[in-house]
Amino acid sequence: MLGFILGEIRAWEFGSAPCGWVYALSVEPEAREQGVGETLLAAVIGEFRKAGIDKMRTMVARDNLLTMSFFRGEGMMAGPYIELEKDLT
Repeated sequence: MLGFILGEIRAWEFGSAPCGWVYALSVEPEAREQGVGETLLAAVIGEFRKAGIDKMRTMVARDNLLTMSFFRGEGMMAGPYIELEKDLT
């Protein structure tokens, strides 16, 4: 296996319309820059489209430059929602 992608369709974040979410995408380091990630992403996008979904989202840490670069290169940009967080310790 050279990589994997996990996603789902959901619509429960404070009234947002149904959209596809990508939770995880990983490609073996020696297989990177060979189109594996793009192929996996295209496959999940195809499944989202078949289900009638026209938006896809993911969440990326600001300092994860590799993942941020990949998704930006695939045409993703900041969306209309802001992540909010609270330290519980």
